[in-house]
Amino acid sequence: KTLAERGQRARVFGFGVGSSVNRHLLNGLSEAGRGTTFYASTRQDPAESAKQFFRAIEKPILSDIHLEFEGVNVTDVEPQIIPDLLNGKPLQILGRYAQNAAGKVHIHGILNGRPHTLTVDLSLRGNPTSHGALKTRWARARVKSLMRQTWQGTNDAVKKSITDLGLSFGLV
Repeated sequence: KTLAERGQRARVFGFGVGSSVNRHLLNGLSEAGRGTTFYASTRQDPAESAKQFFRAIEKPILSDIHLEFEGVNVTDVEPQIIPDLLNGKPLQILGRYAQNAAGKVHIHGILNGRPHTLTVDLSLRGNPTSHGALKTRWARARVKSLMRQTWQGTNDAVKKSITDLGLSFGLV
């Protein structure tokens, strides 16, 4: 069972120092634990990097984030489980839409220990062929999400989905 299935709400944060850090492992552990990973290069003072790390995780700006779309049909949002918004660590949330529309996104979460909602107007416009690199970024995020599903074991449907995405979006 996963931590969530057991009712545990711990966050896992990775911290890597140096140039030979196993980023795949640290990022994977952090994602599975709804945290994030911080890195310090050999040119940075590890003590200062550790202070920045603890400042960021000590008081998240917004935690337990989930999105609610109004008036727009947004699908395939990645990441599917949104990590906490931390000071100095921007969030990138990608999704897909089929037609131009205007609406809102309600960003729900916990701010200073209390439920909080921020509403942002959305204007989804343009031809999908004009979205350039955004399409590829979404596809890579989706592949990453599907790959995470293989941690519990793989199946033919997941393999096919990953292969189809790679071929459709020209991913290497």
